[in-house]
Amino acid sequence: MIDWIDDYGKTWGVAKRRIVLGGYWYENDGFHRDGFSARSVVGKLWDEREAAGQGARKQRAIEVFTGDALSFEIGMENVAEHWFYLAHYRYVVPKRWVPVKTLIRELKEMFPKKYRDERAYYDQIHDLHCYLMGRIPDVSRETKTAQEMARA
Repeated sequence: MIDWIDDYGKTWGVAKRRIVLGGYWYENDGFHRDGFSARSVVGKLWDEREAAGQGARKQRAIEVFTGDALSFEIGMENVAEHWFYLAHYRYVVPKRWVPVKTLIRELKEMFPKKYRDERAYYDQIHDLHCYLMGRIPDVSRETKTAQEMARA
């Protein structure tokens, strides 16, 4: 696992969860709805549910995706399907809601050849991180080299 990409993923997961839920969950104050306008893609998703998002893959919700989360979202474009689900299960779904073993079981049902056991799950996370390391646009070569040296 590559730490800085994992951090980017966690930031992306919070932003993505905010888009999906239409608000943000604060630990001590409860849930607050964002109140997206009906003309935005998120507003249409809220009003029309499943059919609203068709053909709107390029919308990045700039008002939510900024900095590291936006970089991760750009890196996730055109990623393999099993990595797409892996990233959503790992970063968007909080571990306090669904335990990791349940997530692995779900991925194993969808992709039996890729997720045979817990070890394969973590191998796929590492492969996804390696793929994203080359696709995230604003990370300097020095950061990547320092990360590789730290792993050795």
